[in-house]
Amino acid sequence: MKHNKTKINPPGKIHGGKSYLARRIVDLFPESDSGPTKYVEPFGGLASCMLNLPPATREKPRIDVYNDINFALFNLFNVIRNLPDQLTQQLTLTPYSEVELQQASRHLQAHQELIRDNHEVCNVELARLQFILLQMSFGGQGKAGSASFSRTKDRTRRGIADVVSGYLATIHDHLPAIIERVTEWQIENRPALECIAYHDKALTLFYMDSPYLPESRTSPQVYEHEMTYDDHVEYLHRVKDLRGLALISSYRNDLYDSELKGWNRHEFEIANHAAGGKEKKRMTECVYCNF
Repeated sequence: MKHNKTKINPPGKIHGGKSYLARRIVDLFPESDSGPTKYVEPFGGLASCMLNLPPATREKPRIDVYNDINFALFNLFNVIRNLPDQLTQQLTLTPYSEVELQQASRHLQAHQELIRDNHEVCNVELARLQFILLQMSFGGQGKAGSASFSRTKDRTRRGIADVVSGYLATIHDHLPAIIERVTEWQIENRPALECIAYHDKALTLFYMDSPYLPESRTSPQVYEHEMTYDDHVEYLHRVKDLRGLALISSYRNDLYDSELKGWNRHEFEIANHAAGGKEKKRMTECVYCNF
């Protein structure tokens, strides 16, 4: 499958996001006259790959399913789809500010719990707080309760601070394209294994980008919903029995090499963009495929 002609950037930075690799991963996706007829991301995150899929057509219909157990991310994409004008207006009025980041970090969790208790699934203020954490925290590692402000000392872009330029570009340049794509998605908020079991069939294509094994990462505790070693074992046992096609991202490790023996493995060497400093450690990303 060939990636979308124009790259669509995600609505922020997130630890483990695939923005730098998305189009190379999409180019690994299989395609034939008969399918796939459904594309599913059980660990949706910021959906860098899904945003860069070629559009579905009447001649080649496809159901696109975004899923993430993180309610704030689920709500963000729901708001992007259902209330895009209100969100854009609120973001335009939000300055790139350390105080905004601190407030978002402090209030997001409580606001999220209140929204869930009220059974609300499309809240603009929660989406705004999540957007701030994704855009203003260092390396996209902002979590409710703790976030380090991403600032610049002397780098500029388009005549202003580079971080501010990137923030404004996401709102005014990237968000309209994201809105157009997200309107075509089915958006879900359920555990990944439940999502996988529900959507599995012969013509389903899964792209799975779970939290990586903690011992294989430079930052072991950055996700709202982490996975233990035993969680990874259960997850791999499930995906080995899939009827559909699957691609799984991970750093190379003994567990995945053993459990996914016989799968094709593609390797990509990239810089670790979650690290600080001018010199970025080189990391090898692996994509395991059952086809």
